Amino acid sequence: MPNPRFLILTALALLLSACAAPWDHPEEPPKLTDIAAPEPFVDQRPDPDPSSRGVEMKLLTVDDSGARVARSLAPYAEQTTIAHDDLQRWRSWGIRWVQIPIEDLEPLLQSQKSVGVIENRWLGEFPRWRALIRAGELSNQTVRVQGSRDRAITGRPRLLARAWTTPRIDDEGRPTSRIAIDLALQLIDPNNRPALGQLAPTQPIDQGSFLGPRSLHLELDDSHALLLVADDPDNTWDTADNPTDNPDQTPGPNAPNLRTLGERMLSTRGSGTVAPGDRYIPPRKVLIILVPNTDPGYTLLPKARAQETTP
Repeated sequence: MPNPRFLILTALALLLSACAAPWDHPEEPPKLTDIAAPEPFVDQRPDPDPSSRGVEMKLLTVDDSGARVARSLAPYAEQTTIAHDDLQRWRSWGIRWVQIPIEDLEPLLQSQKSVGVIENRWLGEFPRWRALIRAGELSNQTVRVQGSRDRAITGRPRLLARAWTTPRIDDEGRPTSRIAIDLALQLIDPNNRPALGQLAPTQPIDQGSFLGPRSLHLELDDSHALLLVADDPDNTWDTADNPTDNPDQTPGPNAPNLRTLGERMLSTRGSGTVAPGDRYIPPRKVLIILVPNTDPGYTLLPKARAQETTP
């Protein structure tokens, strides 16, 4: 008969070896390549590039002798999806918004007498407010507002914007997208400084107060560009065939019209009519063009679910 003590010791040895096995031979942790990736969200284009959607901005300073800019933009003045009330509010502050078909944009810009090169900036999507244009500082200077009392302004005006992709359904029931853009005028008051011990705000929206017309909200496809130009609100573009070098100036000793904020920000008068031998300085305007770029593959569903819902 086997020794009972020997049997007990043998069983204990086998039990200890079984318990030690997992520690002696640990399993390797899973690698990242072994973990299934989640289904990609959106973008079913052959070469997806989400960074290609958003807004491109073009800046161009042009010679406006003979009301050249108004002549060029007059055919597009009424071809707009912007609400009439919004157009009028911005116009009263000396700012005109015009929508230009994409196929006409380059010929239009080439037809201008440029003072310098066209500056292109890729802005992409930026859902937080950012400054697109910063103007020089005004020191208690009076600006005209059409149909309202004149305003004395102190500070640095600038144009703010934000842009993002928003989903839409087209007429055939297919998912598509638009570029939503908000635009507003803001005034930075140099005397409005943070109190002792407080940090200055870092977000543009918190650095000043809204100024002028209410903010403009648009949803654009990529068929038209949005062009901003400063002009006297009393000028009518449909009769912009009078080749005067300075329509703001009247003959005789009368002073020229008080300028609007838009004109102060984005244009110069020039020297007007000069005598023979005097140096002529042409009036100039800055053209700001916002070109929307939509995403043709945009959808709200992950790729797998989008395929499931496709009939």
